[in-house]
Amino acid sequence: GMVSVLINMPSGQASDNSLATAIKEGRNPFFTEILADQIYNWKEEVVNGKRTKSEIRIKVNPETVVIYKMVDGNCEFKTINKVDAKWVENVELSGSANFPRIPLETAYFKRVRYMEAKPALWNLAEQNVKYWQQQSDQDSILAFARTGTYFAKGFAKDELKTVTIGANKLISSTNPNSDFRVVEYGGKSVEIGEASLDKLQKQMEITGLKPEIQSTVNSTATGMVINSQAANSDIKVWAIVIEDLLERCYQTAAERIGATLPSDFSIDIYRDFDVSGSREDMQTLLQMQLQGTLSRKTLLNEAKRREVLGSKVNSVEELAEIDAEDFHTMSNMGGN
Repeated sequence: GMVSVLINMPSGQASDNSLATAIKEGRNPFFTEILADQIYNWKEEVVNGKRTKSEIRIKVNPETVVIYKMVDGNCEFKTINKVDAKWVENVELSGSANFPRIPLETAYFKRVRYMEAKPALWNLAEQNVKYWQQQSDQDSILAFARTGTYFAKGFAKDELKTVTIGANKLISSTNPNSDFRVVEYGGKSVEIGEASLDKLQKQMEITGLKPEIQSTVNSTATGMVINSQAANSDIKVWAIVIEDLLERCYQTAAERIGATLPSDFSIDIYRDFDVSGSREDMQTLLQMQLQGTLSRKTLLNEAKRREVLGSKVNSVEELAEIDAEDFHTMSNMGGN
């Protein structure tokens, strides 16, 4: 549901404290991905009307935690390690970031509140668990249905002790009214279980496709920006969110070394994630073209999008070929 990026700097300074030497010596900022479960505590404050982080704790691994904290307008960090069940500060990996804020940028894909989010495909995960549970129940029912239940009456206790179930086995009793049979399962619940699994599987397929399905974005300020970038599905919005995150990361990196990004600097991520559609609806599109409500060019493009035609097929060239063939056919008809 969210991801953060820590903009770090190599320890130490350039030999002459200059930007050119720092770049030459490879002392450039670098990005470290911080997953949501690595951030287990934070504090915030409002500075100049903007909410910002004043302290954050990042779990690098089970034995290492790094604490970033704002002290008198400067970001300081402290590394603590778990040694013999005690947390001890690692002085060598602690110090000052020499930066006026905590260099951590965060992006949300399904925001709940500040520094909190919900997994974007949480519904699909829940459906997956439900499917696993129902499939397990169905397997148990099938195992029972295949074997059935044994029914016996009129047998003495000693006779029941000698009963053996299997191939080429004989079951006998001195009681002429005794009976032994297998009660087979009716199978109705098996059919119901299969129908429920099929329905749930289709629901999972639809849920998995939802991020790609076009939707209408609300007319908020953010929605207007998203609409202006043709982001009419969740997955396209996520691409824009990542673009914004990376641009903020590069901006912070530039600030850390005292540089300025070019005015035309931008990051573009491919986001033409349209749902390819199904081949089955090609019949409907063909019918629309025959009725004159769809152009031949659009029909060809839709066929390519549904992978009925290869991606290398050029719609314009194909239409030209069709026109040429039609002209050739009409010419031959006229000659006859």
